[in-house]
Amino acid sequence: MTVKRLSAVLMVGCFWLAEPLRAEASQACVAEVTVNDHLYFKPEQIDIPASCDQFTVLLKHEGRLPKVASPRNWVLTDAKAADAVARDASVAGQDNGWVIPGDERVLAASPVVGREQSASIQIPVTRLTPDQAYVYLCTVPGFSPTMRGQLRVQSQ
Repeated sequence: MTVKRLSAVLMVGCFWLAEPLRAEASQACVAEVTVNDHLYFKPEQIDIPASCDQFTVLLKHEGRLPKVASPRNWVLTDAKAADAVARDASVAGQDNGWVIPGDERVLAASPVVGREQSASIQIPVTRLTPDQAYVYLCTVPGFSPTMRGQLRVQSQ
């Protein structure tokens, strides 16, 4: 094999090996969160790699009850503001998805979903501080005490 041909084979091989690594890195910037007719999120903790600039949460409702009977949303806020955001949900009302429009305490929020519905939530990781505690919760009135999880951005 000539040096040129060997170089070409090595370059192709390196590209071929690097492709799964790129896919793995992009998959690490996505988390699937499922809800159902019970009052919990799965998983209850999300760790965002420091390498992510943007993070996506895919919220999926896997319950059997219709949206009117089992509404769910996913709201991200600072841990210190979580209780206040939950209390203010009733002020926001159902028409606003149980989130006050423009609320600066809310870092990201999904629309309300029901049976067999899903939503994609984009989180700009640059707005988050590594190793700080964040809480995601369902702000539908009455659900937030048990429908909570923790989110952290890992430090470098």
